[in-house]
Amino acid sequence: MVPNPPAELPFLHSLRELMHGDDGSLPDIFIDFGGEALAAEAYALIQSCAVPATGILGHIWCQARGRDFDIHHGENPAALLLTGDADPFHVSYDALHAPNGAALPGLGVYLDAPELISVNYRRGADWTDTAIMGLFSLVEKVASLAASWQIKHKGNCDDPDGSRLLLAFRQWQELGRPAA
Repeated sequence: MVPNPPAELPFLHSLRELMHGDDGSLPDIFIDFGGEALAAEAYALIQSCAVPATGILGHIWCQARGRDFDIHHGENPAALLLTGDADPFHVSYDALHAPNGAALPGLGVYLDAPELISVNYRRGADWTDTAIMGLFSLVEKVASLAASWQIKHKGNCDDPDGSRLLLAFRQWQELGRPAA
């Protein structure tokens, strides 16, 4: 179990406001791999953090098969997207463990291009300080697949230009990436 981080971390107050107000939206954190086709590796990395699920995670339209097919844990449909055999898709994970060990509330993963992945979250009280830093840990790990990457935050009505989350992310990095 990851303990709660000390309250004196300066960026946490701002992030609590961003993450806690459940308004039904699903803000996105876009990770752009700077032109590198790394979506399949990014998808596999995120899925490796998932609590193994049974059953169907979602569906994807496969052009090569001419039909929808189910996505199960352990499969990587992003590879089909990269070959052009599948359309863009979204998968939701109910439970993930971040690379720093923190339990994360549900996250969605949207893929529509080989060089870009989007992670979306539902705002709410489940975003504890530990979970927020776990999200940062996951985003950084995914982004680090590329030599050059950029992160954008969109869709949070309390952070319309994404600057608050990105500033907090940089502060987290500068403070040595605290997990707790």
